[in-house]
Amino acid sequence: MNVTNYQGQNVNIKKIFCTDLKPTEVDQNFGEDKIESLGNGDTKEFDVRCWKDKVNSDQILIAPGSEFAGYLYVWYLFDNDPKTSRYRLAPASITGIVREK
Repeated sequence: MNVTNYQGQNVNIKKIFCTDLKPTEVDQNFGEDKIESLGNGDTKEFDVRCWKDKVNSDQILIAPGSEFAGYLYVWYLFDNDPKTSRYRLAPASITGIVREK
């Protein structure tokens, strides 16, 4: 999945999560660790698994080739944020076919 940084400054991506859960149903504990820097305006491809109905340890991995509509959640910090800061969240609505890399 391609992620583009439109935040106006460099970001350090901490976690990514793809799911059908709504923003009020997720927190950064659900995300997969993806420690990556992404410059302002840069795009990077991430290998992200999409989950259905993930709550705590109950996870249903969506099979490749399946149609998916849900959200991509990216938790990040700006370069100038203190390392102990709470992660910022950038949610995006997504639709498509789950692919296998």
